[in-house]
Formats: sequence, structure tokens, C-alpha cells
Amino acid sequence: MSTLADRSIAALRTTHDELAAVVPTLPDEQLTGPSGASEWTVAQVLSHLGSGAEIALAGYRAALDGEPAPGQDFNESVWDRWNALSPEQQATGFLEATDCLGLGLALEEALVQVGLGGRVDGEPDHGDAPQRGSGTPG
Repeated sequence: MSTLADRSIAALRTTHDELAAVVPTLPDEQLTGPSGASEWTVAQVLSHLGSGAEIALAGYRAALDGEPAPGQDFNESVWDRWNALSPEQQATGFLEATDCLGLGLALEEALVQVGLGGRVDGEPDHGDAPQRGSGTPG
């Protein structure tokens, strides 16, 4: 039997995968057209999701390293960079950033599950860094 968290994660993954399958098919007119979010284009929503994935991954990596999460200045630099992208680049960036976030988290979780700990980017694992499932808040 799965937990509410498992079902929620599965639902989010399914919704993401459905969106990721549609994004490459969107013509420029749809990317620059209105979204369901008031005053945002579809590309701007994808930029929001992609930049959010980038910020979340930076926070996750900081936690693994036992460092504080990046601050507001980091977030604003990410948003500025994403806002400067063309609509097509925002769409492509969404796909790349969310794939990176999902893959990074999945691989690191798998390493922890098999007892290897560690990081997928070749950096050493720090024994004092919080690990998911270890009972350490984080």
C-alpha cells in the first residue's frame, strides 16, 4: 500500500511527464499566447517551472553538502537569466531543468538506497549531510 506522499509524487510525475510530452509540439504562437495564469504567457509559465526546478536543485545540493540554501540573490539571478530567454529557450530550458532535477534526485536517492550514499556529480558525500529516509529532518 502506498502512502499519500507516494501517490502525490506519482501524480506530480505523471502530470510533469504529460506536460513535457506536449511542450516540444507547441508552436511559437502557443508559447507566446496566454496561459491559465493571469498575465503570463505559456512560455513564462514554463520559465517559472524551469527556474523553480533549478532553484530547488541548488537547495537540495546545498543540503547534501551541509551548506545553507542559496539566498534571495541567487534566486533573483536565476529568474533574471530565465526572463532574458526567448520563449523557445524558456520551453527548452523547462524540459532540461526539470529533467535534471528529476534525474539528479532519483539517482541520488538510488545511491542512498543501495548504501553507497554519495553524489552523482562526483563530489564526495558528507557524512553529516542530511539524507532522505535517514530520519534526519531536511
